[in-house]
Amino acid sequence: MSLTDKLGKLKQSGKRAALAGILGSSLLYNPGCTPLAIVGGAALIAQSNRDAAEIQAQGNNNSINNPDSTRINNVIKARDGVRNIFNTPWGRIDVICSNYVEDFDRNHSIDYPNDFMGIKEKFKINERISLIVWGDKPFNGVDYKLLNQNGEIVESWSKANNINIAGALYNMSESEFKKMHPDGKLPPGMIDKLDEGNYRAVWHSENNLVATFDFQVYK
Repeated sequence: MSLTDKLGKLKQSGKRAALAGILGSSLLYNPGCTPLAIVGGAALIAQSNRDAAEIQAQGNNNSINNPDSTRINNVIKARDGVRNIFNTPWGRIDVICSNYVEDFDRNHSIDYPNDFMGIKEKFKINERISLIVWGDKPFNGVDYKLLNQNGEIVESWSKANNINIAGALYNMSESEFKKMHPDGKLPPGMIDKLDEGNYRAVWHSENNLVATFDFQVYK
């Protein structure tokens, strides 16, 4: 399904996105949040559907025409902060890393790139980091781990929700943290603040790798 088709299907549903639920951790941790109209930067491939078709047509050829994209096996780095993964049990997987994602134009869906701010993979220390992974088909539960540059697990949690989008959020402001966690406590296994270093986010579903994403926090 193309990005245009996905957007059209979501908009036709007439359901407003539960934005408070998708902006990071509460998407998975708050059972009352339902991500109804979130595209999550879906199908962010070489900036357009035309480029997406061109890349797919080249199969396993590592040489693609878009100079801003690189391909390793079935993973495409469309740009800094964006990965597209093909031929998975969940269809196409899209991963986006940014500062913020919000329905800025209030059209009841999240559109790329207008509703994303600060798409990148290098962040200053204490800078807000939002990670989203999105698939064509729902994941049967999600297991998430964050590894530091030494390969140590610094965050680990699981969720049984049958959904096709998962997120992680770091370095929230004090007010945002209180809004998401009124009791002032994070769910078990979660962290908020990240120290300087290189990190790898890893998502699994039923022991099958969904996606990974590497990012950096620097002073």
